[in-house]
Amino acid sequence: MIALQKSDIKARPLIMGAVRRLGVKELQPFVESLRTSGYRGDCVLFTTSISSATFRYLLDRGIRTIPFFYPAIKNHQPLLYGWGLWRHFLGLAKNREVRLKIARLVWDLVYLRFLFERNFLISHPEYTEILLTDVRDVIFQRNPFLWMKGQEGVFCFEEYAGRKIGACSSNSRMVLEVFGQPGWKELKGCAVSCSGVIFGTRGALLGYLERFLDLALAGKALRPSSGSDQGIHNYIVHRQNLPGLKLSSNEGPVFTMGCVPQGSILTNTQNEIVNQSGSVYPVLHQYDRFPDLKKILTAKYFG
Repeated sequence: MIALQKSDIKARPLIMGAVRRLGVKELQPFVESLRTSGYRGDCVLFTTSISSATFRYLLDRGIRTIPFFYPAIKNHQPLLYGWGLWRHFLGLAKNREVRLKIARLVWDLVYLRFLFERNFLISHPEYTEILLTDVRDVIFQRNPFLWMKGQEGVFCFEEYAGRKIGACSSNSRMVLEVFGQPGWKELKGCAVSCSGVIFGTRGALLGYLERFLDLALAGKALRPSSGSDQGIHNYIVHRQNLPGLKLSSNEGPVFTMGCVPQGSILTNTQNEIVNQSGSVYPVLHQYDRFPDLKKILTAKYFG
């Protein structure tokens, strides 16, 4: 095999996410808004437990699907309940890749998606600007990559301004499960950053993903569907001094809406969500927490 030189690779942007048990109707806002946003790069979704009709829909819309096996019960990975024992066995394996292969059999989807994304990037050097994103509750109002304008690094985003990890029971639990009381004490005064939408350039993002996987392998008490991937994410953001990592406010380009008071959400005359300066957010996350807004935002995608 002839190795490609950097100059031989045609750089392309890439969006990646994971999907389990979502149908066409649930995926339409994500897929159709992406198509109308002006984005012309690639999109890869790691999929499990989707119907043939959903698969055809994604294929017809130019979305690449990569199926994977996931033996979940009501979204839970039952083997993860024995994480303490699994972590012991993982510690006996000297090779990190072997440990990751074992973890692949045990981890919940919230951790697996980072492993899948890391593996895909390693084998696809053509992608230089990447978005890792949730799917079910994300809508694109603009091409999600235009704001980057050649910036290098990993780009993470705060949730509602002023929200601290120690003042939020769910985010505190997410940290405690992985890092225990010492980790929580380190992070309790830090702003909450959401793990659901992360931008990055290739080298910096791979550094983030490798750090995430190492911290997940060492996690104290990983639990099924607990969301403690966000605990790991916040530990990286606030305590790992990762080169090139930047944390932005909730004023753009990503608007994480879940904890924002509805009265402070602004729209323009086209019913687009805008920030305080009137600029349209390229990416809306957790818009589905507001039924009235969800109805308005998704109406254009349902014939």
